[in-house]
Amino acid sequence: MGGNSLNIPCGTVVGRHLGFLHSLYELHPEQRLSVNGVQLTTPTSNKPSWAAGVAYLFTLLVVLSLFFHIYYIDSSADEDLLWNPNEVYLFMHGEHRGYHVSYLGYSAEIAKSFFGVMDDSDDTKPYTVIIRITRSGVERFEETRIFDFFTPHGADLYAWNENLWKWAGTHFERASSEEEQKFGTRPSLPKKQFADVDGWSGDSPSASKTKLQPPTQVGGVQMTFDIRNGELYVDVSGHHHPPQKLYYPYLDGAQHVSKSEYLRVFGRD
Repeated sequence: MGGNSLNIPCGTVVGRHLGFLHSLYELHPEQRLSVNGVQLTTPTSNKPSWAAGVAYLFTLLVVLSLFFHIYYIDSSADEDLLWNPNEVYLFMHGEHRGYHVSYLGYSAEIAKSFFGVMDDSDDTKPYTVIIRITRSGVERFEETRIFDFFTPHGADLYAWNENLWKWAGTHFERASSEEEQKFGTRPSLPKKQFADVDGWSGDSPSASKTKLQPPTQVGGVQMTFDIRNGELYVDVSGHHHPPQKLYYPYLDGAQHVSKSEYLRVFGRD
């Protein structure tokens, strides 16, 4: 043929086309040519957007707030005090009331309380805490019943809970039939101040007197005690004993407690 035509071997042209197609195939799928070889897809980013991250975090917090709970306890509490020259007994008795709610539900509880709506307690537990104080120290015992009408008789102490009970040193046990006949339906002493009954004295708060008047000596040594915010503070012969938790005050609302403390009080697993 005439002229200055360019003569390129056919194998070379085919090879170049195959190499170009192979390089296109190695591109990201969204960067490859379309089937008709005309349009190139716009590249997209693999990084999640801020909005997606915030939405994910919010969803996670909502789910977690359904599983984690806040725990509260409040208590009703009445107190009685008995003593003789060698020992002092404090009886704190009433009912613990427990509340627990998820963090998500807590906001709804706040809104309901604003309108004066109060939910019933989730758990209740009657209790009587017995504190025995001698010159040697402080002992604590606890019963899961509400005892009342604490009555000394000789060297023994009696109380009432649907039946007559007798203090056995570490707990109350049912009195014998002979003792029940002697005391009748309830112990013979009413709940009020008394002095020197079989060597015992007693004190109980009333409408006109809200604080106990404890003795100033036990076993011949000086003694002071005070009840503040549901805790008992005892000092015997200058020794400060660790505070004893008696109840959970509710004057400013139920008391926030840990989960372990809640389970200890109500005996739940």
